[in-house]
Amino acid sequence: MVWNHFELDDHGLLTGGIVKPIASGAMQAAAVQQFCAGNHGALHPRSFRADGDEKLDVMSLVGYRGR
Repeated sequence: MVWNHFELDDHGLLTGGIVKPIASGAMQAAAVQQFCAGNHGALHPRSFRADGDEKLDVMSLVGYRGR
């Protein structure tokens, strides 16, 4: 699965950086579809939450069409 990973320092503490490539938009939507296909899952509007517009590609998979 392709998701964002965060940088850690030599002590295992978060630095505030994100390891590239940054997974967003279409990349996340493709990862969600791949996961569901491989796990006999289905996407339903009532089963998805997002924290911002950067998830519009994934939100469209469950029927979100904007305001």
